[in-house]
Amino acid sequence: MPLLPILRKSPFFRLIFLYAFGIAFADCGRNIYLPVIAIFIVVVVLWFILWLINKTHRNFNTGWISGTLVAILIFCCGIWAAEIDFNRQKQAESLPENISSYRAVIIDIPEHQKHAVKAVARIKEIKINEGWIHQNMKVLLYISYDSVWMPRPGSELILRTELRNIAPPANPEEFNYRKYLFTRHIYKQSFVATPRMYAKDPYRLSPRSWACSMRNRLLFSFRNSGLDSTCLGLVSALTLGYKEDVDAATKKAFTQAGVMHIMALSGFNVGIIALVLSFVFAIFERNPAGKFAKTLMIIVFLWLFALITGLSPSVTRATVMISFVLTGRLFHRHVNTYNILFVSAFLLLTVAPGMLSDVSFQLSFAAVAGILVYQPFMNNLVTFRNSLINKIWQLFTLSCSAQLATFPLALYYFHQFPVYFWLTNLYVVPLVSVIICIAGGYLALAWLKPVAFVIGKILAVLLKTLLVSVTIVEKLPVSMISGVYINNLQAALLLLFIFFIALVILFRTDRLYPLLILVMIAFECVHFVNAKRMTCQQTGLISAIRRTTAIHFISGKNGVLLVNAVKPPDQNDLAYSFGNFWVKHGVSPPVMLLDSLDPALCNGLTIPGLYCKPLWRGNNLLITFNEKRIVLLRDDRFYKFRSRKPLQADFVVITNGISVHPEKIAGEIESGQMIIDGSVTRSKRNEWKVECEKNGIACYVISEQGAFRIPD
Repeated sequence: MPLLPILRKSPFFRLIFLYAFGIAFADCGRNIYLPVIAIFIVVVVLWFILWLINKTHRNFNTGWISGTLVAILIFCCGIWAAEIDFNRQKQAESLPENISSYRAVIIDIPEHQKHAVKAVARIKEIKINEGWIHQNMKVLLYISYDSVWMPRPGSELILRTELRNIAPPANPEEFNYRKYLFTRHIYKQSFVATPRMYAKDPYRLSPRSWACSMRNRLLFSFRNSGLDSTCLGLVSALTLGYKEDVDAATKKAFTQAGVMHIMALSGFNVGIIALVLSFVFAIFERNPAGKFAKTLMIIVFLWLFALITGLSPSVTRATVMISFVLTGRLFHRHVNTYNILFVSAFLLLTVAPGMLSDVSFQLSFAAVAGILVYQPFMNNLVTFRNSLINKIWQLFTLSCSAQLATFPLALYYFHQFPVYFWLTNLYVVPLVSVIICIAGGYLALAWLKPVAFVIGKILAVLLKTLLVSVTIVEKLPVSMISGVYINNLQAALLLLFIFFIALVILFRTDRLYPLLILVMIAFECVHFVNAKRMTCQQTGLISAIRRTTAIHFISGKNGVLLVNAVKPPDQNDLAYSFGNFWVKHGVSPPVMLLDSLDPALCNGLTIPGLYCKPLWRGNNLLITFNEKRIVLLRDDRFYKFRSRKPLQADFVVITNGISVHPEKIAGEIESGQMIIDGSVTRSKRNEWKVECEKNGIACYVISEQGAFRIPD
C-alpha cells in the first residue's frame, strides 16, 4: 500500500507533525520570537507572489514550492504558539515577589494535605497603590489548617500575601513539578495564613467552578455510600478522576500489576460512558430528528463529564475523538480514525502548546495510535470460532498493542515495566467497565435510599474483588522489572523502531528490515556507551532535601548517601528526590547516618577515591573524594582546635549547627567555596549570605540554587 494515499486521507498528520516540530524546536531554543515573525512575514509575502504568478502564468507549476512554503508556515506557527506560551510564563514570573493584596477565586477542589489545604485559584485583581488592577493568572495556594473556614470551588478571597515563583527541581533527575504546573498555566504559589485571609461564599460560579462544585457533590454522594476508605478512593479515581483519596498501597498494587492506566481517567473511561449513553438513548433512533438529538445529548454529556473531571489531556482527547466520530456517523460520512486522532492532538496543542511535553498527553496519544495500528494486525494473527475466546483474544491484543506503543515512554519516564500487564488487563478491563456502569447508576439513583443502599453494596463487592485480584498479580514473582534506564536518544530510537514496525504492518513490505536492524544496532551502541560511562563515573553531589544534610558519593557501580541523624528522611522522600538519579547512575546506595560513622565503617564503604574522617575536631567530618577535600561542619567545636596554618580544603559545607562567623571559619579553613546545605533555616541562611558577601567569600546556597555537583 503506497504511503501517499494514506497521508492524503489523513491531512492532519502533516499539520500535527510540522506544528509539533515547531513547538519542540521553540522549547530547545528560547527568545526566537522576532526571527519567527520575520520568517512568517517573508513566507506570507512569497506565498502571495506565487499566487500572483499562478494567476498570470497558469502553465507555471508552483505546487511543490507552495507546499514547502505552507510547511514552513505551519512550522513557524508552532514556534509562535510556544513563544506566546513562554512569554505568558515570563510575564507571570516577572511580577515582584512582595506582599500585596489580591482578589482571587478558587477554581478547583481543594486538596487536604498534612499541614495545609492546597487549592488552585485564579487571581482576578491586584491592588497597586490605592486602586485595583485587573489580572488573570492561575496560582497555587497553600491555606493554613488553622482557618475556621475552608475554601470550596467558587469561593472568592481577598488575600494579602506574597506570590512566589515555583522552584525548579532541587536535585538532578528529580520530578519537574514546576514544568508540570507550567503546562497547566500555573506560575505562582503562596502560603496563606488565616489572619491575612478573608473570604465570602460564592454568589456566582464560572463554568470551571461549577464543574468542580458538581464533582464535589458527586464525591459527597460516594462518601455517603458506606464504602471504606480504600474502595472510596478507588471508585472516585475510576469515575471522577479524583485520586487524592487513593492510598499509596493501592497505587503501588495497580502500578506493579500494569493497570495504573485504569485508575488514571482516560479515553477508556470516556468510551465506556459513550457506549452506555448510546444504549440508554437508543429509543431516539426512530427518525432523523431523534438521531440528531441522541448524538447531541451524548456529545454534550461527554463534554460535561470532561469538564467535571478537570479536562485532563487524555479525557479531552477522547472526548474530541468521540465527538468527531459521532458527528461523522450522523451525516453518514466515512470516519478516518487516524485523522481524528491527529485532529484532536492538533486542537489540544493549539490551546496549550506546552502540553506536548506533558507525559499524560504523550502516553495517551501513543496508546491510541498503537491500538489503531497494531491491534487489527494482532487480531488477524489468530481467529477463534468461540465468541467468548475471541473477545478474550481481543482484550489481549488491545493491551499488547497499547503497551507496545507506550513501552519506550514508560521506560524513559518511569524506568520500569510491568510483566503481567497482559494477564491483569484480561479481567480488569471488563470488571472496571461494570464498576463504572454501576457507579453511574448509583449516582443517578442516590436520592432513592433503598435502591442506592443495594447498589452501594454491589459496588463494594466489585471494588473489593478488583483490589484483591490486582493485589494477587502484584505479589507474583517478578511482577515488575524496575531500575531500567534509557536516555532520550535510546527512547527516540525505540520509538523509531516501533514506527518502522508499524510501516511494515501497514504496507506489508520487507524493504524496511535493514532499517530496523540499523536502529537496533544504534540502540545497542548507545547502551554500550552508557554502560561504559557507569563503570567509570565519579560523582559527588551535595543534595537538596529540606532541613536535612544529604551528600552522595558514587564511584563506578558503588555509592553511598550520608545524611544527618536529626530527622532522617523516609523512603518516600528519598525515592522522590533521588530515585531517577540512582537509576541513571545504576546504583542503589546504602543510607548512612552521620552520627553513626566511625573510621572502621568509613573504611568499609568500598568506594574508590572516598576517604572519610569522622569526629574531626568535634562532631565534624573531613572527606576526600576524587582528589577533592570537603569539610562538613556540624558544630562549632572545630574552632577550639586552632592551628597555626589554615587547613586547605576545596569546599566547606555549612549545616544548621554552625554559628561561628564566616570570617573565623575562613581563618581556620582556607577553601575555594562555602556551601550552605539544606538543613540551614531560612533566617540563618539569609544571615550567612549577607556575611559571606561582606567578607568576599564565594557562597552557594543549596535551598535556593539546588544540589551542588562536586566537579571532577
